[in-house]
Amino acid sequence: MTDGVPPDLQALGITKRFGPLVALKDVNFHLRSGQFHALLGENGAGKSTLVKCIMGYYHPDEGKLLLDQQPVTIRSPRDAQTFGIGMVYQQFTLIPNMTVLENLVISKAKLEPLINWQKEDHQLTQFMEKMPFKVSLSARVSSLAAGEKQKVENPQTTRAAEPHPHSGRTNLRFDTTRSG
Repeated sequence: MTDGVPPDLQALGITKRFGPLVALKDVNFHLRSGQFHALLGENGAGKSTLVKCIMGYYHPDEGKLLLDQQPVTIRSPRDAQTFGIGMVYQQFTLIPNMTVLENLVISKAKLEPLINWQKEDHQLTQFMEKMPFKVSLSARVSSLAAGEKQKVENPQTTRAAEPHPHSGRTNLRFDTTRSG
């Protein structure tokens, strides 16, 4: 799963209950690498719940997740990030008064207790040079356009999904870059 190719992701038999309410029952979902997918359904159909189970916000009561046909346990969004799975949220989670650099550093899956800002700046500058978009690392997030914020929010996302609040659809994003 670390060869630079996004993994296939499968959710098999996912069931999630909230007390007596069954939000998901025996759901199967396969995201094949290199393809685009849509997750559609009425409001309340369980789209967000499924995505949150994949991302580690919720833990399924039954079922399993596979990456490249290997079982994985995703206990938190940081675990998901480690596997190269990310989510683009409808509401940004960036801190507006901080710079792009500061936001990217504090969102890393593994963060040292003492941050070497020069090193981080150098590494992220090199990373950003390889990206198909340009966003200044020194820019304050509050000064960015919405499209730029979305790019900063998840620059290394393999897969991401979040229901659009008005259409009942879920937007899936597939990139070929992976954290690792």
